Amino acid sequence: MAHTKYRKNYLDNVILQFRFPACDGLGSALPKDFHERIKDHFPMINMGKHITVEATAKPDATVEISRQTEKISWVFSAIDGASSLGVAADEFTLVYKKWDDFPPVRSVLRTAWASFRDIYDVKMISRVGFRYVDVIAIPVGNPLDWDGYIAEALVKATLPLDPPAGHTLRRSMHAMCWATDDYRVTFQFGMHNPEFPNAITKRQFIVDSDCYSLGPVPADEGESTLGKFNRILIDLFERSIGPKLRHEMGEETVEDGSD
Repeated sequence: MAHTKYRKNYLDNVILQFRFPACDGLGSALPKDFHERIKDHFPMINMGKHITVEATAKPDATVEISRQTEKISWVFSAIDGASSLGVAADEFTLVYKKWDDFPPVRSVLRTAWASFRDIYDVKMISRVGFRYVDVIAIPVGNPLDWDGYIAEALVKATLPLDPPAGHTLRRSMHAMCWATDDYRVTFQFGMHNPEFPNAITKRQFIVDSDCYSLGPVPADEGESTLGKFNRILIDLFERSIGPKLRHEMGEETVEDGSD
């Protein structure tokens, strides 16, 4: 199947995630069997601990800790740090800082997820998520001028009014949410302004698209569900940008054969 690809992109983060009921066997001991199967892609290892505390304020102004839980996670990283796989007893997360296209990532996902399921016996996914975060930065020009770069509807929503007399725009971020019975899409866009609360001086526009399931998904359908979500988010991105940005990115059509 043909799809649009770009020689350059503005992706800051791409996140693919499965959450599931906690599985047995993934604790503080190094998961050597699992790492052996993925080390060609993710040779580096780090362990992390996340402690959650549930506390209640008492009438005498003291705090009573009712529950404290510790979550162990393992992060396997590529040598260049551009991609990583984080796993815990209830979570499997791929993160990419550099992104070329979905089909090659799908191959890595297929191997890693099949290995994880095989070792830890995951049967059902409670949440599948796919997120693209684009930080579109144009180094020259008026920081409020997005004509031809961003879809007109998004520009109008981001800049609907002139500022009051004597004021300058500092931030303009917006969100929309769509849903079916099976999944939800959260779409955030606008000028976040990395120098906030100062005035906007950098020509930067955020397009942040997140698609996630609303109900359980069989573990062996996780990959295909991500493929479906990827097509939804790619279509949303294509409808968010204009011809000048496509030219800047170097648009081309490729055959992926992934369907």
